[in-house]
Amino acid sequence: MEQTGSSYALEVVRSAEREAYIQFKLLHKSFVVLKIMSGDNVEVRLLINEILAAGEHSILFSYGNLQPSDYRIRLMVNNDTAIDIENENFKIS
Repeated sequence: MEQTGSSYALEVVRSAEREAYIQFKLLHKSFVVLKIMSGDNVEVRLLINEILAAGEHSILFSYGNLQPSDYRIRLMVNNDTAIDIENENFKIS
């Protein structure tokens, strides 16, 4: 994963039935919030809410109990100088 500018190389890699890895990269130690949002912008799952070290990160997201729909994976990073937000669309069929 390559990070350029404010990009955190947010990526979703489906691994098994009803599971996916959410991957991203931090250049600096940062406070990170990673959420799954519904299509109407309602939080349906909080995956990370803590300080993470610089480097590549991967979290297993099991979505077996979520209804088929369009979702958004929202990564919010507070690195003491700014709060950056990246979104990745994710469809469950």
